[in-house]
Amino acid sequence: MFGVIGGTGIYRLMDPEEELRVETPYGTVELGLTHIGKTKVYLLARHGKKHELPPHLVNYRANIWALHSLGVERILSTSAVGSMVPEIRPGELVYVRDVIDLTSGRERTFFDEPVHVDFTDPLCPQINSLLEREYRGVVYVCTNGPRFETPAEIRAYTLLGGEVVGMTLAPEVFLAREKAMCYSSVSIVTNYAAGIKGKKLTIDEVLEVTREKEEEIRTLFSKLISELKGMKRTCPCPKALDGATL
Repeated sequence: MFGVIGGTGIYRLMDPEEELRVETPYGTVELGLTHIGKTKVYLLARHGKKHELPPHLVNYRANIWALHSLGVERILSTSAVGSMVPEIRPGELVYVRDVIDLTSGRERTFFDEPVHVDFTDPLCPQINSLLEREYRGVVYVCTNGPRFETPAEIRAYTLLGGEVVGMTLAPEVFLAREKAMCYSSVSIVTNYAAGIKGKKLTIDEVLEVTREKEEEIRTLFSKLISELKGMKRTCPCPKALDGATL
């Protein structure tokens, strides 16, 4: 089964056939259920149906736990990001190949005991191998938000190797791996980050671009699910906990 997590401006990538409430140890999660062919797809709005949750207050553990409890093995997520390099332009779709986590204060693990999960391939290499046929792979820098970054911060992030900046990939991607789930993320580049073009950043431009790209994301995810449903999971994700415990 598949889970689709929609980010800013992408709240209803697919119309749900049924609305669900799932109780988890971390709280209640509301999501929808639809089908692509005979394949179940669970739909989750990361920020809530009315975008009531800022990035630092999203209940990431509850969301991932809920999807896992429903039998989801593969997650496709989307988010809005800013470009930190001139060659990645607003309006482009990119997939995440690596992540730098600069968040703080977020609950980022399910474990309270020594469990050391490997992140040599932070995102699912099997799903990313399908995305790389058409899209550019990027290094995503995850900041805490909800404010936008300063120009000096953006310059520092590029020195670390970052190419786009967002606020939601971490700890979502790490929690999915702890549950041995495949996770891949397609980001919508909505603007240049602070200091790249010298203009003020607004949420209006973010929402405008995400609305323009919503249909492309919907088509892409439907295509990916149709292609992946017949594939065995040959990536490292299902065995993520092998060798991780003392």
